[in-house]
Amino acid sequence: MSLPRCRRDDFAGCCRVSAILARIAVPARQIVASVLLLVTVGSCDSKGSDPEPPAPKAIYYIPAWSPDGTEVACTIDRFDDSGGVKVFIAILDATTGAVRRERQLGPIIPFSLSWTPDGAWLLFSSGPGIFKMSSDLNIVFQLTSGQFHGWPSYSRSRDLVFFTQNEATKGGLFSVTIDGDSLLRWSTAESIILQAFAFPDSSDSLIGFDPTSGSARLMVFRPDSISHAYFLGIYSLGPFARISRDHRYIAYNAGVHVPSGNLMILDRSTDSIHSLDVSATEGMDFSPDGGKLVYPILAGKEVGLWIFDLATGEHTRLTDGTR
Repeated sequence: MSLPRCRRDDFAGCCRVSAILARIAVPARQIVASVLLLVTVGSCDSKGSDPEPPAPKAIYYIPAWSPDGTEVACTIDRFDDSGGVKVFIAILDATTGAVRRERQLGPIIPFSLSWTPDGAWLLFSSGPGIFKMSSDLNIVFQLTSGQFHGWPSYSRSRDLVFFTQNEATKGGLFSVTIDGDSLLRWSTAESIILQAFAFPDSSDSLIGFDPTSGSARLMVFRPDSISHAYFLGIYSLGPFARISRDHRYIAYNAGVHVPSGNLMILDRSTDSIHSLDVSATEGMDFSPDGGKLVYPILAGKEVGLWIFDLATGEHTRLTDGTR
């Protein structure tokens, strides 16, 4: 089965830049990821042929599908009438989009959400370091302390949480136990990727970006043999990537210079790349069966979380910006 090529209608209305600017109030290492999102989703006709959509009351981003497929974790920015914003981690029903539970985290801004394979914990990075949160959102535990720690990912085979430290002289690929013990360094800054995501099965592979080649490339590697990485040869990457659990598909953000939209899907079985006409995405994740992809739109009249069916090419809206 080949992945259908999907083209969506152009978005109408203006990009609500003011809403997205709220995402830039994060630690320095996260600013680059947020700045990439300042793109124009559509254009406003001065004659008013398409009215500007109302400012969203909520923006959903960085979705992560639960291991059993019934829930989607995400981060939500909720805006009040005065322009203030509160940040939440939320668990949504994967079918209806209804919020099952949510928690405001105060000054901690969640980033790069992922689940442990048993569904017991959510992993995320924030300015102070790497955190884990129980799936009922009642318990929060800090695993590491470091401003440049990011992209936590759990390896089932090693029973470790891998993460990156993006600092010039102290950077590298690291791991800790799920309890925050036994810090190990797997690579140095010279060979480190910018982001790493463990395959969600018993294998040891990760995917990530190699920043040392002049133009970042997506690669598949093992933490103890980064020098033997398999480079996929994809350039001009944005800051997010996910792989399906059968290893067939890799979804990634291609940055802001792709005319057809910056959400790309690589079919490794055919070496074909398909572009979705979706701009301003921040994060994405495959369903456990690999058949669907959840992704956010952050601006315009189609703001919200969407689900793309890889078999049919259909897009289904999971949430909008009204709640």
